[in-house]
Amino acid sequence: MRRAGRGHAATGGQYVFIREAFGPLAGFLCGWTNFLIARGAQSAWLAVVLSIYISYFHPFGPLASKAIAVTAIALFTFVNYRGVSLGALVQKSFAAAKLIGILTIVGSAFLLDMQRPRLRGRPRLSRPVVLVSP
Repeated sequence: MRRAGRGHAATGGQYVFIREAFGPLAGFLCGWTNFLIARGAQSAWLAVVLSIYISYFHPFGPLASKAIAVTAIALFTFVNYRGVSLGALVQKSFAAAKLIGILTIVGSAFLLDMQRPRLRGRPRLSRPVVLVSP
């Protein structure tokens, strides 16, 4: 694949390879199919997953979940429309939120470990643990 990439000086990724291999019509169809179907499906999937995650904290009905998904797509469309600087700010804030979440989980693991009482020896079980039932 690296050798095939070195052979084409043009940018465009998969579009360029298909255009060179199968002609301009195939490249055109690949590009627009990727843009209209694949990118749209990815955006819709991420918006639906966002509404599902939000519904874990507050249950919403089907109409409200769809409204959340559409609002998320509209919000990110606006961010992309405004330009690179706003997109970079949003990306940095999401990265900071992820980092804070990870640090919170790791920090709480250390704090909870200190508060747990230590057991001396092995805990005794009232009956043996059976992994496979007969």
